Amino acid sequence: MPEEHRITLRLTPELYAQLEARGRSGKPLAAIVRDALVEYLSRQPATPQSFTDLATPMVAWPLERGV
Repeated sequence: MPEEHRITLRLTPELYAQLEARGRSGKPLAAIVRDALVEYLSRQPATPQSFTDLATPMVAWPLERGV
């Protein structure tokens, strides 16, 4: 049997109501969240940016503005 991991999500009442309304179409809420997570992750870069890659534009920004 494949390994399975479970998580807990905290949702605002408004977000939960939207999710529940979509789940009424016959698809379980967990499946909707799982599909959204798969979609989100598929749009991310293959390797996360390093701290240096993320920090460099922030350091250079004042220099570009002449600050």
